Amino acid sequence: MPPEPPRLPTACLVREPGSLGYPSGLCSLTPSPTVYLRGDPDVALKPMVAIVGTRTPRAEWRAWAADLAARLSQRGFVVCSGFAPGIDRAAHRGALAAGGRTVAVLGEDVFDVRARGEREGISELRDETLRRGCLLSEQAPGGPRVNPRHTVARLILRNRIIAALSLGVVVAAAWEKGGAHMTANWAARLGRPVWTADFGEDTPVGNLRLLLGGHSALPADADQAAEQISLSLTSSPD
Repeated sequence: MPPEPPRLPTACLVREPGSLGYPSGLCSLTPSPTVYLRGDPDVALKPMVAIVGTRTPRAEWRAWAADLAARLSQRGFVVCSGFAPGIDRAAHRGALAAGGRTVAVLGEDVFDVRARGEREGISELRDETLRRGCLLSEQAPGGPRVNPRHTVARLILRNRIIAALSLGVVVAAAWEKGGAHMTANWAARLGRPVWTADFGEDTPVGNLRLLLGGHSALPADADQAAEQISLSLTSSPD
């Protein structure tokens, strides 16, 4: 008989600023948030790259995000994203499929993972993230379920945590507006590098906007893109 998968954690851990095991990147935020983690909290302490983007990507952009996540995992990076439909979940899946680790930063609490229009395979993705990474949120578990307007506000706020946790942020594919731009803006504000994919004639308008803004271009070959990111981060004085 095949071995039983490890049991999923039923409790979460609290990490306050200054406490043992607090992710150092979050100290760049003022104020630094208290966070709640479910899964393996040590994963949130490892070198991390964020991959974010639109909830409605073309198939080739989604595939690129997953491939890049896999290539970065093979180079020893944890992949961070926001567990949203589209690019975010492609990045989580790509990292896990390659045997890597991932951190999902949620707008809701770590026991309230929502499908948001993409129900197929969400439970499996959540469970595998818990086994090989962690869910992280600044929302304390057990509170009342918030209305949709407040949920959107929390999703916007979690973008700053994605940026702060990561050594750099990749916008895989974005339209003109959206959370990926907010995450990129936070990364730039915190002094983190921002990259975006250049797909030539198929480059989405949001990527073009970021490129015109001076952010670094990544090639459409995901392995070359991962190598570029790795070299940039490992050669950094930080």
